Amino acid sequence: MEAFLGVLYLRALRRERRFRDRLDLLALTDQELMKHYRFPRHELIELIEELVPQLRRRTRRTRAIPPHTQVLLALRILASGSFQHVIGDTTGPTQASVSRILYDVVVALANKAVQGVKMPATEQHRRATAQDFARIRGFPRVIGTIDCTHIAIKAPSIDEHLYVNRKRYHSLNVQVVCNARGLITSFCARFPGDGGYPLMPFLMVPYKQPETLSEHRFNKGHTSTRVVVEQAFGVLKLRFR
Repeated sequence: MEAFLGVLYLRALRRERRFRDRLDLLALTDQELMKHYRFPRHELIELIEELVPQLRRRTRRTRAIPPHTQVLLALRILASGSFQHVIGDTTGPTQASVSRILYDVVVALANKAVQGVKMPATEQHRRATAQDFARIRGFPRVIGTIDCTHIAIKAPSIDEHLYVNRKRYHSLNVQVVCNARGLITSFCARFPGDGGYPLMPFLMVPYKQPETLSEHRFNKGHTSTRVVVEQAFGVLKLRFR
């Protein structure tokens, strides 16, 4: 019996070691990190350092999974769109544990987003942002490009029909503002659908039916400038499923 228990213990140690090794930043190449987690090494380290304080408070258990491992597990799920990839890769935590980890990490990310995703707050910052946009196509005084993208969700139990989009699946129409470098500076994911944007003192829209040469030029410049936010959507949806 003692020998049998010893064998089981050694197997458990090997599983735990294999689990740790596969989630060790130092054990993976730069290409493997991008493939599995969608971030380069230095950005992964920065992200983990940002989230550790929140995740550590949630894990007081003696054998709790370390915060950096939680972040990597969650990113693996978000990158692959599947729990099975994570369970199969690690042979460590159960699917129930991974579900809790994913929830904790997403909440921590959302809290950080509220703190860190902001429109230019100072005159100096707004001026620098406007200069970046002006270099694209000459549009003056632009501090952000705005658009919406559909994020698929499970059918809600209340007002389910309101969340069915034109492609016949349930989604939230998430509004995003980006700066000239494609960094998100504002977002809103509270409401289903939108009817397009009207012309307002703080919001420039293209001519619906351009007639003159200047109107066509305006629309061309508007499209070239606004494409930044569309490119940001493309990057997000290629990286995360």
